[in-house]
Amino acid sequence: MKTKEMRVGDYYIDKESKELCKITPADLINLNYIGEDDDDYIPIPLTREVFLCIESKIEGYCFKDKIDLYILDMLFAFNRDYKSIYELDTYSFENIHYLHQLQNLCYTMTGMELPIDENELKEYVKTIEL
Repeated sequence: MKTKEMRVGDYYIDKESKELCKITPADLINLNYIGEDDDDYIPIPLTREVFLCIESKIEGYCFKDKIDLYILDMLFAFNRDYKSIYELDTYSFENIHYLHQLQNLCYTMTGMELPIDENELKEYVKTIEL
């Protein structure tokens, strides 16, 4: 993960334990001291399963070349490859591929944390092959 993208509360997979973890203030202090990216913090790919872990009301619409999702009253659209995501009419976020990036986007746009069912996310993380 890129240290400049990390924020307290962001989810990641610990390289050693392969378990779901959250960034703590101590993590940020250590990473800022290092000043580089750290491969001990593995980002969680933004997939359909991750969206099922979001606890807010989600509406979705499928089209031929994209899927529109409404999360926290914001419209997001996935391209056909289901990897690129962006918010329509405001910003372009084609480089959002990981959960921590979506968490940061939602916090920046709304001032609220993205409500995630941590237990469901833990179960999903167990299925990811590293």
